[in-house]
Amino acid sequence: MFLCSRSWTFWTQTVFFATCATLQIELHLWARLSEYTIVNMRQAYVWILVCALGVPSVLRSQSTSSAHWKVYRNANYNFSLRYPATDWSKYEGFDRNGVRLASRDTSKFHLRPEIGAGGAVGQPSDADESRSRSLNEDFQAGLEALKEYGHARNLVVLNKVRTTIQGLPAIVSTIRYQDSSNGSIWLYKEILAHAEHDSPTYHLELLCSPDDAGILIPLFDEIAKTFRILGPPA
Repeated sequence: MFLCSRSWTFWTQTVFFATCATLQIELHLWARLSEYTIVNMRQAYVWILVCALGVPSVLRSQSTSSAHWKVYRNANYNFSLRYPATDWSKYEGFDRNGVRLASRDTSKFHLRPEIGAGGAVGQPSDADESRSRSLNEDFQAGLEALKEYGHARNLVVLNKVRTTIQGLPAIVSTIRYQDSSNGSIWLYKEILAHAEHDSPTYHLELLCSPDDAGILIPLFDEIAKTFRILGPPA
């Protein structure tokens, strides 16, 4: 009777632990399956939301892909760059010292944006006319020109970084200002490269609404990467 009781107890414990182990495995598998299902459901919901809302056409059209980009070359200052010809048209000023890029569809933006690049001869310093302006003096002169000719007021320099462009000292700056003639708020990003002595200076610039900066600054940066000084000016 004692042996039977022990055998029954052993068998009962074995069945109990086996059942617990099986239940634990099933719970673990159920938890993993639930986690997998939840993750996939979340991915499905995200995909449905993207398909329903669609990708904004402005983001698609302002892609930084260079598949349909063309080369612009400036004969006067011997530089070149690439730009997205599908979405942007180019025109040169009467002096042909630079190029302006204008969006073909201004309805995509809060304000009509422009991207420009050009060269200029070194100007004499206000402090000492026997030498050309320094890089920082050229930068300050640009700020004064914005105020005088761009009707800029409440001008704020958001950032200003010194760097080099093709071995030339340069300043990359971002400025925010208000046009006093109509009250519009503009964001102005400029890359100003300064050569030594009487060599020319080069600039690339973006003018746009701050609301469009998230789209246009990456595009401007991609264009700036293609900028090349090919040799001395003509």
